[in-house]
Amino acid sequence: MRVQLPDQGHTLACLLRAALFEQGATEAACVVLHPQDTHLTIDIKTPSDDAHAVLRKAILAVRADVKELRKCVQAHESFLK
Repeated sequence: MRVQLPDQGHTLACLLRAALFEQGATEAACVVLHPQDTHLTIDIKTPSDDAHAVLRKAILAVRADVKELRKCVQAHESFLK
């Protein structure tokens, strides 16, 4: 399955690739194909036909990780004040 996410780049690609494998993808590539492209291309292969579910779970996992990181940064900033 190939998906393109508009206005996304390498940072999200790095986070998503690891999460895709954690969610059951057997192959996953998350790349910005050309430096002038403004979208992230995601290629996923799974053992069954559940690539959409794997992608959704990976996105939710990354979202939860980013929320947790945001809390840590906010706590650190509060500590520095």
